[in-house]
Amino acid sequence: HQAQTIDLTEQHCEDIWGQLEFRQGYLGDSYPFRVHGDFIEVKNESNEISSIYTFLLAASRLRSFPQSAGIRQRWAKYFAEISCYALSSMLPDGSICKVFDANSSDRQNYYGTDLRNAAKILARDIRATLFNEEEISSSGDLGIDLVGYLPFNDNSQPIPVWIGQCGAQETSWPSKTLEAHPTAQKAHFHTLTDWSTTMFTPVCYRESNGDWPYQKSTSGIILIDRLRIIELLERNQAYNEIVQKDWFQDFVADFSTVTTD
Repeated sequence: HQAQTIDLTEQHCEDIWGQLEFRQGYLGDSYPFRVHGDFIEVKNESNEISSIYTFLLAASRLRSFPQSAGIRQRWAKYFAEISCYALSSMLPDGSICKVFDANSSDRQNYYGTDLRNAAKILARDIRATLFNEEEISSSGDLGIDLVGYLPFNDNSQPIPVWIGQCGAQETSWPSKTLEAHPTAQKAHFHTLTDWSTTMFTPVCYRESNGDWPYQKSTSGIILIDRLRIIELLERNQAYNEIVQKDWFQDFVADFSTVTTD
């Protein structure tokens, strides 16, 4: 039994090492670690995109950080902001992208904190009919974190719409993938055509060959994991703006001083 346990442990370590080597090869200078031989080390040099990678890595392991300091909630909020930048990179020129999450600045400044009013504004923007209004409470986000749409000058329906869900959870995010799906939202909104549903996770959801581990987790949605987020931010060069944001600087300050539970 001991020999079998040792073999399994060695195989597990080889799988982990293969994953780390894949990430380094895929990301290049964007990867904040250096994998060589039997060693892995943090690079002394860093850039904007590798700093964002560090944030995504931390956001995928929120349970490793203190709950009492409010760090987990803040970093989950920051992840929604970064996901909005990534979604913007997917949208056509002229599109609008906002964060509908209940704790976002867009909810405070654009939609309003009362969900009943926020849902009406959302329905107007995506040119949907809001119904079963009595089922909507005053708080929450209906399982919708991100909203992207391409407006036209006319008042006709439909328009191109993208609805996103953000899952800053290490293992439970697959249970959230269909919360923003049109079928799940029919009790709240009706549109003449289904919108595109996108799931954002800070997890690097890859095998060492780059494939998804389980296709079921991607069914019915467009999955944007850590590697795709980095790719999208590189496409629109949003990383330069992100690292200057006050909330990202707050993350840097938190990360430099935090002690794990």
